[in-house]
Amino acid sequence: YEHFKSLSDNPESGPPRMRIATSSASSTHRSRVGKARHDLRNPLSDILGFTEILSEDSMAAGRLELTAQFAKILQSATELLKRVNQTLDVEVIALDPVKLGELQQRIFSETHAITSVTDAIRAGGSAESEGTFSEDLERIAGAATRLRELGPVLLAGLEDGTGAIESEPSGVTVSAPPPASVAAIPVFPVKANTSADVLVVEDNESNRELLRRRLTPHGFKVVTATNGREALNRLRAASFDIVLLDVMMPEMNGHQVLEAMKADPSLKHIPVIFLTANDSTEEVVAGLREGVVDYVTKPFKAEEVLIRLETHLQISRLNRALLEKNVQLETARASAEEASQAKSRFLATMSHELRTPLNAIIGYSEMLQEEAEILGTPEIKPDLQKITGAGKHLLGLINDILDLSKIEAGKMTLYLETFEVRPVLAEVAAMVQPLVAKNGNHLTLEVAPEIGLMRADVTKVRQTLFNLLSNASKFTDKGTILLRGRRDASNIVFDVIDSGIGMTPEQLGRLFQAFSQADVSTSKKYGGTGLGLALSRKFCQLMGGDMTVASEYGKGSTFTATIPAEVHEADA
Repeated sequence: YEHFKSLSDNPESGPPRMRIATSSASSTHRSRVGKARHDLRNPLSDILGFTEILSEDSMAAGRLELTAQFAKILQSATELLKRVNQTLDVEVIALDPVKLGELQQRIFSETHAITSVTDAIRAGGSAESEGTFSEDLERIAGAATRLRELGPVLLAGLEDGTGAIESEPSGVTVSAPPPASVAAIPVFPVKANTSADVLVVEDNESNRELLRRRLTPHGFKVVTATNGREALNRLRAASFDIVLLDVMMPEMNGHQVLEAMKADPSLKHIPVIFLTANDSTEEVVAGLREGVVDYVTKPFKAEEVLIRLETHLQISRLNRALLEKNVQLETARASAEEASQAKSRFLATMSHELRTPLNAIIGYSEMLQEEAEILGTPEIKPDLQKITGAGKHLLGLINDILDLSKIEAGKMTLYLETFEVRPVLAEVAAMVQPLVAKNGNHLTLEVAPEIGLMRADVTKVRQTLFNLLSNASKFTDKGTILLRGRRDASNIVFDVIDSGIGMTPEQLGRLFQAFSQADVSTSKKYGGTGLGLALSRKFCQLMGGDMTVASEYGKGSTFTATIPAEVHEADA
């Protein structure tokens, strides 16, 4: 203590906490302080961990005097841990020599107090208790002795700039840290018979023993490894649910083990929790960036380790279940797509096969109509006209099915050309006029002057507009229908507005489904297959556009087809 105080009183040294360090010196300083902090907290981990176990056992056995003795040890160790954390702060640029001296003095007095209690317990005959009582008591006394011997060496190294020693002095073995206290109720309560395989990777035998004895009663199957290479061998030889991984180990540290796990496809999914006495922000951030799921700081508390294990096991199980469900959904999606493509191929084949005889029926019925006039038998002409009309209707349906199946199978081809929009609208309006007049409707055509040219598949544009106008004519009686064409930025927009029966929100939800109409009553009253709108929308989408609808039941509907003015091959 006098040595550290003399440094503070030396005027040549200047105010100890006013020294400014360069960035590299600052990094070296943090490393030295972090190492010293880690090495001092390791024996404290043994003291706190094994004392807590013995205290719990004594309390359970009703040995209150012995429990009080252990409470003294816990008080001394907890006070020492607090002093180590406060004095060896890695964020402080220059440590206060006076506080270093006070810490050394406190280590000396508190460790002597701890060994005095363990000696008294032995003298009282309690060390002859059953089980591992005697062994645990020796661990506590040994850790206190190690701490007393190690403290002056580490603290002097911090003062003279040599840093924390890389290897322990003769007869001194640095042990590992204990559990941190957690008083909160866990989000995922620790189950009495949790079943999980845990790999504990820790070079310190006392910490391995502490974790094994704390986890096993809760149903965890604990396997231990003493170094990084042994851990990787165990991970590749057996299946583990989670890994508790010490950071500071010889040969291969925790960061290197984690890196090797993340590079191995069979291991990268296993959650890893770091065990470390170095709780600096720099260390924590580095681990999280590398893929560690959590940190447990030494000395650790059993409650904290159990809660963190159960929490991350729950998360891991949910992630695995989600991955499995995604695989199932992907398989189902692939099967559904294959089934849809098979259906489309079947429809395309069947439609092609049906068109050949239908063309023959239509052709021969038209020839017979001509012959009936030549032969002077006009009475059979109406029947022949019915045959022709039915054949053409059926051929139209087959053509729609064929087009739909081609689109779904990705085999529909666009034939792009540049054309004037106005003449196309006029042509479609003329074509649909007989259907409009059939129900006593009136059709109005509005074309914006600036509509100009567009480059698209004119046949599909024409068919889309004809389908929309046919629909409007069918579901409007003695009303009005408006066909409007306009340019909106880089798109050509076509509106078909009618004053017909309109639709409810529920009917709108089914509107663009193939082979579906608004409802059954509509299909019975007005006929149709429900293919026209589905096909028209797919034509728009195929050209890089879309079709929307707004409708109010009993008042009419507005269908809007939006198609790029310049359709490109990529849109198709």
